[in-house]
Amino acid sequence: MRQNNERVPLQSLIETMSALREARDATRQGSKEWEELDKQYKKAEAETSNTIELAGEAVKLFLQTYRSIDWTDLHGRLVHFRNRGVAHLTPHKIEKRMTYAELKSLSQAVTTMGECMELFAKGNAIPLRWDEAEEYSERAFAIWKTALA
Repeated sequence: MRQNNERVPLQSLIETMSALREARDATRQGSKEWEELDKQYKKAEAETSNTIELAGEAVKLFLQTYRSIDWTDLHGRLVHFRNRGVAHLTPHKIEKRMTYAELKSLSQAVTTMGECMELFAKGNAIPLRWDEAEEYSERAFAIWKTALA
């Protein structure tokens, strides 16, 4: 999803356009200052339009990814594992498990949805990209494999 690390969040672009419009409208039309403010406003307007298109694509991808998650079966097993095997260590057996492939698929979906939200975040919110997550996963797997051998 991330194509350009320099992208400005949508909210920042809207605030910039609003400030430029107010400054331009408060300046005498035709003056050198007005011309410069108008030029900056038009540039911000074009950038905002492009960002709005990207935001629309991001929303579509987010929804598509969200809908691809198996909330019925996988989520139930994940909650069961969390409750019995991670958060509340009880003498009860873990009866439902997830496969590594299912966890990987869920992690990929969550990472993709995080990337989709980047345009809507304020500040420098850069999510972990899937290729980075995959690299970390492979490193962790190699370490655990060696440790458990």
